[in-house]
Amino acid sequence: MSNATLNAHAPPFTPKNSATLTHNMKINIGHINICSLRHKTHVIESFIRKQNLDILATSETWLDGGVPDAEMAVPSTTLYRLDRPCNVNCSCLTSSPCKKGGGVCIYVKNSLNLHVDLTYTHPDLELLWLRSPKQNNRPQFLIGCIYRPPSQPISYWTLLKETTEAADKEDIVLLGDMNVDFLDQQNPAFASFKSSLLLPLNLHNVVHDPTRLTPTSATSLDCIPANMDLSPAKVVGCQYSDHSFVAPQQ
Repeated sequence: MSNATLNAHAPPFTPKNSATLTHNMKINIGHINICSLRHKTHVIESFIRKQNLDILATSETWLDGGVPDAEMAVPSTTLYRLDRPCNVNCSCLTSSPCKKGGGVCIYVKNSLNLHVDLTYTHPDLELLWLRSPKQNNRPQFLIGCIYRPPSQPISYWTLLKETTEAADKEDIVLLGDMNVDFLDQQNPAFASFKSSLLLPLNLHNVVHDPTRLTPTSATSLDCIPANMDLSPAKVVGCQYSDHSFVAPQQ
């Protein structure tokens, strides 16, 4: 589907806050599904430096409690992470680590004073929110990172809506991989995502190009839904992941 066709079918969008992160507020953000963060902190550091990022959200970190923050540290940033929780019978509690995958984290430049916000979270969601402080010259906003495994049941969408719908008065930017192809808006998964999150919070996705390419497919799984006025996203390939890096154009 072409960008023109995609945009033609998009609902009218009025940003809740006309101040943009990338322009008025001078905060540059991006996201990468890293497909395991271990031994790839040099990739994170490179993206932050080359893309001039203040905030980099990362999904599918594949971390667990056995991996200390110090091992994942990137100079001049603060790491906020939410690992996928182990289930009760997980083998990593007794022997070798389990192959549980998932997980999200957000790297934030030390010059930004953000803090974890648990208002719109749930133990069964891989969803991490950070809130900016109240400042006279900047509106307060929430920035989140989310990952939805493709195997989630239909009840996932109900839980997501119930967890986040009270955030409809917030200024929000969400980055992540929902395993929903935004280039296939006839797919039931897209309809569920739209009704559970996009419409209730008046979010508009700014990623319009494929973010995951295979020999037989081109899908746009990595998204940046926001109710702030962000620029259309650029998509940059990454040799260390089968997903591309995405970021609103600066």
